[in-house]
Amino acid sequence: MKKAKVLTAALVAGLLTMGAGYAAWTDNLNITNVIQTGELAATFTSASASGDAYVTANASAIAPTGRTNSINFTIQNLYPGAGATLNASFKNDGTIPAKIGSVAVTYNPLNETAPNGYTAISQTDYSKIKVSGNVTVYKADRTKIVKSVDTSLAGLQAALNTQLSGVQLEPAQGSTPTEYVSFENLKVSLDSATGTAQKPNELEKSWIKFKVDFNLVQHN
Repeated sequence: MKKAKVLTAALVAGLLTMGAGYAAWTDNLNITNVIQTGELAATFTSASASGDAYVTANASAIAPTGRTNSINFTIQNLYPGAGATLNASFKNDGTIPAKIGSVAVTYNPLNETAPNGYTAISQTDYSKIKVSGNVTVYKADRTKIVKSVDTSLAGLQAALNTQLSGVQLEPAQGSTPTEYVSFENLKVSLDSATGTAQKPNELEKSWIKFKVDFNLVQHN
């Protein structure tokens, strides 16, 4: 009986020792996650301008600054009824949807002096510069949303905001094409009624330059 008690005590001691040893074992499970953030980006990929007879026009896209993308238009030697045709494309080249938050139009953005012999059109005469044509949103499923513009240069900013603010452009994914906005044959011309018997030389030898900014915001 005494031997049985000794054996039992030894067995219990052994089990306790094993338990203590088991409790001392440790292991670490490490999980590593790689997180990549999306890119909100869109740029003007093309810009061009062509003038009517005797009218000089040019357009240039400006490298994006922050969330702002810009394009400059310059038109020279306008005369009543004549103008220039503007074309430009603006696409989402980021990795997440890009929403147009607002559009801003700035006249003579660098406060430049008009070329020799010309006079910069004053703000009071912007209403005599007519702007008409289409702004088209091209979607990934190849549908087109055509938005018409028929206003004056004075009202261009309000018109573009009405048509484009809130427009969302999806990014390219695999074979899905990038969505973009296109100015298509947007005509900027001097009102044919400009120049009267009382003011026969109204706005003669005038020059104008304006900038269009697309400002991006994060999609909802």
